[in-house]
Amino acid sequence: MWRERVVSFARTDVGVKRSHNQDAYGIRMAANDAAWRRRGHVFVVADGMGAHAVGELASKMAVQAIEHTYPRLKDDDPKEALKTAFTFANDTIHEKGNQNPEFRGMGTTATTLVLLPEGAVLGHVGDSRCYRIRRDVIEQLSYDHSLQWELARQKHVTPEEMSHIPSNVIVRSLGPQPEVKTDTAGPYPVQNGDRFLLCSDGLSGLVTDAEMWAVVNAMPGDEASQFLVDLANLRGGVDNITLILVQVGEPNSESAGTPVLERPSMPARLKKTFARIPSEWRYFVAGILTALSGGLLYWIGDWRIRTAFFLAALLLLSVAYWTHRRRRKREERKDFRKAHETPENPIHRSRPCTLDRNLIDMAAGAERRLRELAVEQSWRVAWDDLAKCRTAAEAALSENKLEVAFRYYCRGVSLLSEGLRKHQDKQEVLIPHWDRAPKG
Repeated sequence: MWRERVVSFARTDVGVKRSHNQDAYGIRMAANDAAWRRRGHVFVVADGMGAHAVGELASKMAVQAIEHTYPRLKDDDPKEALKTAFTFANDTIHEKGNQNPEFRGMGTTATTLVLLPEGAVLGHVGDSRCYRIRRDVIEQLSYDHSLQWELARQKHVTPEEMSHIPSNVIVRSLGPQPEVKTDTAGPYPVQNGDRFLLCSDGLSGLVTDAEMWAVVNAMPGDEASQFLVDLANLRGGVDNITLILVQVGEPNSESAGTPVLERPSMPARLKKTFARIPSEWRYFVAGILTALSGGLLYWIGDWRIRTAFFLAALLLLSVAYWTHRRRRKREERKDFRKAHETPENPIHRSRPCTLDRNLIDMAAGAERRLRELAVEQSWRVAWDDLAKCRTAAEAALSENKLEVAFRYYCRGVSLLSEGLRKHQDKQEVLIPHWDRAPKG
């Protein structure tokens, strides 16, 4: 069963210019098969806002509220359960903000991914993102609740065309207002080899989608997650950086790209089939059977028993009628919402990617300049390992094995970044060492 083949890697870093880490993340893996089928695996990333430790408190409150509330709503649809969990998180943070003048206006983003047997479900408020990386494509599943994206939507242009608008001004978050609208989507189909990347804007604001794709594809999950943090810090680390990388199955196996949804057991299939029968038909059949039972007892039963049976039949038939009417009204409202809302599985941005020589050259250039700086400033670096990485990268490049070369150059950058962390005070501003800054 593929719940056992889900592996996650998480990193959070204060960055270069911040003194406090206002990001938070949470991972709640299903403990057993029953919990997996009922609520799945839960992954949450939050980016807090507020002076001093207020944002840090808000993000932690959001993560705790969501990952503890959602699994308890066992009878709700996953998307409805996520909405309830987000509402509870918003209420909790808003109430905390009203208790103390120093906490007033505290808020946080929150992006939650739930992996279930039927697929991936997303809950989202703010501009922290969720990506799906599948083979040669990276897709942004979440919508940025930012001023830039909202203006782009109103003008019917892409967010990249609104690059003159600050991208870090968000228009929706948990906490500041007594009510908040939560975006939910899914279930998205899940295939063997899919990777999901949840991150705060400390990463997505400094690393392009194509670079995320290249790193996640070329490196093992643990190395990729650390390298993405290092890369954001090398580009200035202007904000806290948090990410969760979720890997389903084996990305490079022969079965990569095939659906991984498992076939339910016989009791589960019977239960699901029974659930498809409209409730009014169940009440109707029960009412008819009750009436027939009363008819059989007409000659042999006591009149009080017969009366009770017929009254029960009448009640069941009445309930069937009113349940049918309520369902029709719900379907009409649902059809109206579908006609006026986004699709259930929106993909807000999709980018085909290839690992070209430009990415290789940038990685090689970053490794070379960092190495020169390490020698100049006498960093403590594992020089033997660094030399092996450079030799392996050059050999792979000579054989046109671009992914292998990229991987070893990135590993070299990671070794040098580790030396930099040991050498340099985090309060200092780093000079970016990767040539291209992201656009949009």
